[in-house]
Amino acid sequence: MNGVAENPQSSAARPMPRGLKWVAATTVVALLAGALLLLTARGEAILIDLYAAAAQMLCF
Repeated sequence: MNGVAENPQSSAARPMPRGLKWVAATTVVALLAGALLLLTARGEAILIDLYAAAAQMLCF
């Protein structure tokens, strides 16, 4: 015994609430759908936009 009591209701024993799972799954799906939409609509233009945004934010 190392002096640490086992708690049967620890975070590892409790499942994630159903509402939180739904919100997390919906957020991930929405982000993936948006990324797919941008890739199909614009293709390589995204890389150019990222370079322009980085140049503007980092002032180079």
